[in-house]
Amino acid sequence: MFSTTKDILFIALAIGFVVITFFLSMALYVLTQVLRNIKKVSSDVSARWQDWAESITMVSHLVKGINKLATPLTFIMNYFKRRKEKIFKKKVAKLEKMVEGEDEEEEE
Repeated sequence: MFSTTKDILFIALAIGFVVITFFLSMALYVLTQVLRNIKKVSSDVSARWQDWAESITMVSHLVKGINKLATPLTFIMNYFKRRKEKIFKKKVAKLEKMVEGEDEEEEE
């Protein structure tokens, strides 16, 4: 079967190429599995990022809506605050008149 050393060399080289081919095919298979997992993870991250972006957009619209609602409420609150201050000033003025009236009676 093996007549010369050249035949042994060729058989060793053939076995070496088969082994290298086997390991390269296994490496290619593992690489495709890793890339498939990377693609799956990146799509999951992208989906979650999209969910976060939608949530942030929803909160932003909610805050804008609250701001639109708060503007008239601020106006109404300021109206009642000014009204309360006017009523308070009137009561203080009445009390001051009453106190001045009592002071005049005490002087007489």
